[in-house]
Amino acid sequence: MKTTVTINLGGFIFHIDDDAYQILHSYLLAIERQFANETDSKEIISDIESRLAELFTETLGNKKDVISKDDVAKVISIMGEPHDFSVEDEQDNQSKRKNMTTYQTT
Repeated sequence: MKTTVTINLGGFIFHIDDDAYQILHSYLLAIERQFANETDSKEIISDIESRLAELFTETLGNKKDVISKDDVAKVISIMGEPHDFSVEDEQDNQSKRKNMTTYQTT
């Protein structure tokens, strides 16, 4: 028998094994630390939580009710580690896209 925890993630309610919760909680704390100095950190974290909720919803489907450690590991592998998230990389990508658009239209 395992203990489960009820969480609200991205506006959705999930039941998660206690050990899976610890992993997810650590992951979210690391993401918060990653974006702590960003002006729009709350929005970024909210977007990440929403995406996590979508992935957990897909993972659970109609076949099960509780998120397991394996489910959390699968979702983290899809999302990437917190150090993989970089606002500077995204800003660089947006700048490159803008430059390409400008180059293509002239």
